[in-house]
Amino acid sequence: MRLTAFALLSLMLLYTLGCPLPSLSRDNVSKNTNAQGDIAVTVTSGDSTRPLPTRHEIVELSALKEAPPIPNGFKLYRNLLFTVSSTATEHLNDVAQPPYVVTVKLPGDISQSEFSQLRILNLYFDDLSSNYASWLDCTVGTQPQDFNPPAISQTRLEQARPDFAGRSLSALTSNNFPFAVVLRDEGLRQPQQPFTRLDVHTSYPSEQLRDGAQADVTVTVTNQGPRPAGSVLVDISPDHQMKLLSVNMSQGNQVRDTLFQLGLLPVGATARVVMTVKVKGYFPETGKGTPAEKYDDASTEVHYIYKEHPNDYYPNGDSFITSVRVVR
Repeated sequence: MRLTAFALLSLMLLYTLGCPLPSLSRDNVSKNTNAQGDIAVTVTSGDSTRPLPTRHEIVELSALKEAPPIPNGFKLYRNLLFTVSSTATEHLNDVAQPPYVVTVKLPGDISQSEFSQLRILNLYFDDLSSNYASWLDCTVGTQPQDFNPPAISQTRLEQARPDFAGRSLSALTSNNFPFAVVLRDEGLRQPQQPFTRLDVHTSYPSEQLRDGAQADVTVTVTNQGPRPAGSVLVDISPDHQMKLLSVNMSQGNQVRDTLFQLGLLPVGATARVVMTVKVKGYFPETGKGTPAEKYDDASTEVHYIYKEHPNDYYPNGDSFITSVRVVR
């Protein structure tokens, strides 16, 4: 499964919750003097086609210290990596803002076949990444639009489709982190989908847990496919009714409180993450003539992703929720 849903959910959370990437100040973004050819960048907001006052700056990829490399299957086109500033983007990292369209007008010396392979990637907040950052293909009109916010009409999206005659390419986004014009390189290895299969499940010590007791919540990951799985990441979110006490892993390392990097999982191998929690049910006070609540439910949410190679663009994975009964 291609996890565009995860990426787009993170993108939506970015402008809904104001989640920032690790700091990306002007101090660590240097100008790129090796970019080939001049580009023009315009920004429009919502359904408007009227360009807003916009300023762009070509920057060096090496200066984006928090950013991952350009994903497999793509290569940076003419060193065109840039940031954008306009009235539509200046507050996007702080408050909820609608998506906007960034249009790039490219130099004229490009063939139609080469133009058809161009994409615009946008750096975005990704809570399933060890450094909170991933690249997302936001190019309008080159892939199914899973993310079609109500602020942008289908008519406006049609107008923003790639236009070879005008040498223009557009991206739909909701943040002002850097953009990269990339070329889909058929000579580079393309990740195969799917390449293996993981079986992931959550288990509890019994079908019901005693209120106030400690218990081990175990997430087991087994590679049941024909090929090794690389870069296995598991995000485990216990219910707020479960207070996390400690974590034990059979392999890998704990990236954050609930995010675990299991690394490489060979064919047939199993990895486990055991969370020791204190279980607390939420039982309402018993009023006069009201029978006492005897049980409650506590849940655990698991997201997992894995790639064939660490720098693949599309991860595989899934998410699920399990629950256990908490009794008085």
